[in-house]
Amino acid sequence: MTTQRIGLTPEQRVKKHETRLRLVRKEQKRKNIDALNSLKIHLADAVLTGDSKRALQLFDGIKEYELVLDSLYPKKKAGAK
Repeated sequence: MTTQRIGLTPEQRVKKHETRLRLVRKEQKRKNIDALNSLKIHLADAVLTGDSKRALQLFDGIKEYELVLDSLYPKKKAGAK
């Protein structure tokens, strides 16, 4: 008598793995955007308190961070799915 393998088929395993990776990437993107927004809040605080040196450093950091995020998560073209 042959034994039956219980569990997912190889196709189901691949799909489950791809879904998990997609969710992890989505969560990481959300965390990166939250971090960028936090930097922007710190920039606003520096501007309001008159700390120009800190404001310039934060502004430069935000610009670099935005460039990195744009390369990681390119904007979708209009009309593309």
